[in-house]
Amino acid sequence: MTKFFDTSLVGDSLGALDFITNLLQASTEYSIIGEDLNGKIILWNEGAHRIYGHKPQEVVGKMTSASLHTKEDVKAALPQKMMDTALKKGKWE
Repeated sequence: MTKFFDTSLVGDSLGALDFITNLLQASTEYSIIGEDLNGKIILWNEGAHRIYGHKPQEVVGKMTSASLHTKEDVKAALPQKMMDTALKKGKWE
């Protein structure tokens, strides 16, 4: 099994989760947005807040990623294409 963390530094799995959470939030130059398979936003980092202007409590569990796109992009099915790419390749950039 691959070891992703130095357990002497992060401790147990809860420590690792806390470390990952802090790492995601520290990324302020890039928006990191996680969504479920229906497009509902389930993760919103500080970079997303700075770029889009919404606080996490305004979007997490309340908005879909389609709401971040223009009407033209939604009409062209861009959010779905992005989801399809992420599912196929593991990410979308």
